[in-house]
Amino acid sequence: MLEKVGARATAVSDTDVEIFWFMHRERFRRPETRRLRHILVTINDSQPGSEPEAARARIEAIEARVQCDAIEPASTLSLSEATARIRQYLEQQRRGICQKSWINALRRQAVAG
Repeated sequence: MLEKVGARATAVSDTDVEIFWFMHRERFRRPETRRLRHILVTINDSQPGSEPEAARARIEAIEARVQCDAIEPASTLSLSEATARIRQYLEQQRRGICQKSWINALRRQAVAG
């Protein structure tokens, strides 16, 4: 029943999406990201060559070869990139408002009746 009530929510327009994006741009910021390669060095006292000292020596030997493959600078999603996500969020929010309003109306009727 709540799905039917939620379906009565007003449609989200392109203008609604655009206003939300302009008012909440900080939500669409992406921090700088880096793609790295790593090498796993295990430590196991019961296996020869895997003691902490041996592991440290291996780490120091390969440290210079660890590299960053790509750096993506910090950015903000463009309106076109964020539109689908914003529309979905606003539609869900409006459905919830309709559903809560309907439930409150039922409560008022029950109290009055």
